[in-house]
Amino acid sequence: PNVDVFAGTEKLALNLSYGELTGYLQVKSSDNKIIVKSGDTIVVQKRVAITDGQKYTVIIGGSLENLQIFIYEDRSGCSKNGYSYLRFIHSVYAAPSVDVYLNNVKVFTDIKYGQSSSYKPVKLEVASDPESFKGKKVEVYVSGTKNKVLGPERIYVVSGGIYTLF
Repeated sequence: PNVDVFAGTEKLALNLSYGELTGYLQVKSSDNKIIVKSGDTIVVQKRVAITDGQKYTVIIGGSLENLQIFIYEDRSGCSKNGYSYLRFIHSVYAAPSVDVYLNNVKVFTDIKYGQSSSYKPVKLEVASDPESFKGKKVEVYVSGTKNKVLGPERIYVVSGGIYTLF
């Protein structure tokens, strides 16, 4: 079922469906409880420490009978010229741990459901012909195996960007 998300009594997202994303939403630091409702029923809630000016990624995941709220602090900037920062959050309930490859190189290892990798700097490719730029190839495998569960997918990053893969 679709859900409504609140920070304290403030409505953040209404009628949110499975897999749906929002952009960043403004939340007061005094609203320290995230509440998820289906109709008038609270299905999950969690007290959180919110710092003014800090950005967070919030994921509501799990099974319908056991929803969880995951909070991840977002990085605010990239200080390396010619680089972006990339992290991976494992948000697929009941899926095994995974390894994440970027252009055939393992960049994140043994990420379990609910876990986030740390941010990793990713060097940008410079193409003399923008039409030939193919982006970064992302593939996800069951940890320690060659059993692919996602990909190849292409991502496109810009210098100074901060990116989260789900």
